[in-house]
Amino acid sequence: MEMFKWSPFPLLRYAIYFMIGILGYGALDHSIWSSVWWLLPILLVLYVLSAFILKKRFLTGLMGLFTVVCLGGTAAFFNDHTNWEDHISRLEGDRIQAFSGQLVSDVYEKEKYYRFTLKVDSVLVQDATIKVSGLIHLYIQNPGKNRHKYGDYLYVKKPFSGIRPPGNPNEFNYQKYISRSNIYGQCFVGPEKIMVVYSDPPNPVMNFAFVVRSKILDQLKSNIAGEREQQIAFALILGVKSFLENDVKMAYSSAGAMHVLAVSGLHVGIIYLILVYLLKFLKRPKGGNVLFGLLIIGGIWLYAMVTGLSPSVMRAATMFTVIAFRDISNRRPNIYNSLGLAALILLTFNPYFIYAVGFQLSFIAVFGIVYFYPKLYGLVTLRSWLPDKIWSITCISIAAQISTFPLTTFYFHQFPVYFLLSNLFVIPGTALILMIAIPTILLGSLFEILGTHMGWLLSKVLFIVNEVVFHIEALPNSLVTWLYLDLTEVILIYGIIILVFSAFQYRSFLALSSGLTALALLGVSISIRDYERINQKKLVIYEIRHHTAFDLINASAARFFINGYDENELDLLKFKVDPFRLAHGLESIESSIFNWKNDPAFQTFGPITYFMVDKYKVAILHDNPGAYNWKNPLYFDFFVISNDAISSLHELPGNLQFGKLIISSDNGFFNSRKLKNEAISQGLSVHTLAEEGFWMLDLSKIRS
Repeated sequence: MEMFKWSPFPLLRYAIYFMIGILGYGALDHSIWSSVWWLLPILLVLYVLSAFILKKRFLTGLMGLFTVVCLGGTAAFFNDHTNWEDHISRLEGDRIQAFSGQLVSDVYEKEKYYRFTLKVDSVLVQDATIKVSGLIHLYIQNPGKNRHKYGDYLYVKKPFSGIRPPGNPNEFNYQKYISRSNIYGQCFVGPEKIMVVYSDPPNPVMNFAFVVRSKILDQLKSNIAGEREQQIAFALILGVKSFLENDVKMAYSSAGAMHVLAVSGLHVGIIYLILVYLLKFLKRPKGGNVLFGLLIIGGIWLYAMVTGLSPSVMRAATMFTVIAFRDISNRRPNIYNSLGLAALILLTFNPYFIYAVGFQLSFIAVFGIVYFYPKLYGLVTLRSWLPDKIWSITCISIAAQISTFPLTTFYFHQFPVYFLLSNLFVIPGTALILMIAIPTILLGSLFEILGTHMGWLLSKVLFIVNEVVFHIEALPNSLVTWLYLDLTEVILIYGIIILVFSAFQYRSFLALSSGLTALALLGVSISIRDYERINQKKLVIYEIRHHTAFDLINASAARFFINGYDENELDLLKFKVDPFRLAHGLESIESSIFNWKNDPAFQTFGPITYFMVDKYKVAILHDNPGAYNWKNPLYFDFFVISNDAISSLHELPGNLQFGKLIISSDNGFFNSRKLKNEAISQGLSVHTLAEEGFWMLDLSKIRS
């Protein structure tokens, strides 16, 4: 059988090349791209020359590829705000006293704070106003009745700060994550430090969408009974997830139904079908399909704006816009080209969407459904309506899961066992909820009594869907957790899926052998990781504020030691430590937290506790040594100062020596800085956890 050909899918090819350019910008030195865009006219001339004069097909394709790749990198360069000369990231070291700027996002509302994105345009530094540009997150603490809104221009009498990188290995890099939204600062401030200068929404269309969303939220609050039902309604209908409680998130995640709480293609598709049904009468008159298509497009994008224009919503809205244009032009575009066009439009608008998990999962899920669903659905023919619909939803769920499970495992490290069962209920349930919610919102705004009755019905449907999800979560082993794949393994798994299915579809021995090779490489990768885990022996001292905390690791066994542990801090500790443990084949710290004061492997004399790691002696200074009578000379390979035990190295006894000084993160900032400077001036090897992050002694590498 003839192998797959790229030629019918030009837009898909261009989208892939454009993505390569964006990723290239992230991987290479950014200064390279400041001059690359000057090459674009030359590449375009070479493209025209090879296509129309030399008529060399291969050369034309090569020039086109380089041109689109350069366009992707250039788009990323111009979308990176740090390339601006007056960007706030260049203020590092300056003492900001105050700043001003405009709120350019809707509110993200939590119980103890409201969060906005603020576009800074000036800062006060040493009583001088400096014009700047850039985005920060503004957290307004305990806002009370002080409600700020999109478009407010604020003067804030407090400095903002940069966002710190992660201090521990494998810890989630929030700084990198948020920088891809061009946000490079944050400020936590009370309402008394904020003055509203004026209010002038920069985008009237977005302002209208935010006002509409606020009114709908208020209406849903008044018409839907039950706090949990309200939370689900806000998330499922409007994409507002800030009200979701942890137990609700956990239940939907365990049941494999979390996707319905993130407004995406499923929701936009349902809205599209509802609009098509309501407006189909417009297609009857001659030329009515134009008005029909335009109203469909307008309705889709209004819903997208009201729900916050997330990457997944924008992907779906763009896709259905292409479908609506098909109705206007009476053409049927290729679905893969439509996906490519949607990706090109969105990535041109914001190249950093490529890093958004929602964007990645949205496109990959649609690819999987488009490719796998017809093949799975065709395996069984059912004549009855209900069994056929059940089989159809099952095939959609399997197709989406095949295409997304490597990515979801990579990002979330879990797999919902009963996703087929939950989707049989939540997908029709979502459709029913949206079909009831629309008349509830529209009629409720006109007739309060109708809104009340429709709200009662909507509450009951939400309650049933919730109960189904929570009962599925309660089933045995509903969620497999603590799964780990690295990026190389994710790429290999996708290669295996594509090659194996291609081998059967096109009966290609080359594809099958390539797939088996990728499978062998995956096995080698996992075997190497397992070998490294079996032979690992490490001491890891973590950067955790107000604590001295470290792991002693020997093969697959690990013990986590911490001073002053409070059970209320468990979630924070797991956030900081568990990613490293997961990557190295260790169990969660939840079951292995110890206090060294009660452990026989630790010896304490006076202000010092010491222990052995293989042949290395490690000491922790936890109290001031002044009152202790030091008789014999002491030497430690690694000496940890904790708990602000000393304020100067001169307080250490003269007969104490060490190979390396480690300043723990439970010392005060200024004290840590002073101790570090003293150590450097004395020529000592020093590591400050608060500034440099974690410190690791890897004995497996030393032995090798």
